[in-house]
Amino acid sequence: MANHQKDLFRRTDGRCLIWGKKPKVIECSYTSADGQKHHSKLLVSGFWGVARHFNYTGDLMGSLAYCLACGGGHLLPYFYIIYMTILLTHRCLRDEHRCANKYGRDWERYSTSVPYRLLPGVF
Repeated sequence: MANHQKDLFRRTDGRCLIWGKKPKVIECSYTSADGQKHHSKLLVSGFWGVARHFNYTGDLMGSLAYCLACGGGHLLPYFYIIYMTILLTHRCLRDEHRCANKYGRDWERYSTSVPYRLLPGVF
């Protein structure tokens, strides 16, 4: 659903409803490698208002569900959720670094509006 919300927002240029309301956005700008200035919008509604990388949270929940379906008789299946947690946490931090460099102060405003990266209330 998080990816669907972002896709809907992009396809309609923000002229849509997210959780029954007009989406909140942060208008931002950045300069590409060729020196051209571009404008963009960062979604601050729906799942994207809960955490900046909530799509990864869904992936982690799915991974945990696969592990839990194996029961508690053996530790081996739980290496999957450990692997996914490391992978997606690292990816999240790389994304944060890239976006901070790309958007600058606009990313700071976005991070203030959506304080959690992956797990609301935790990280």
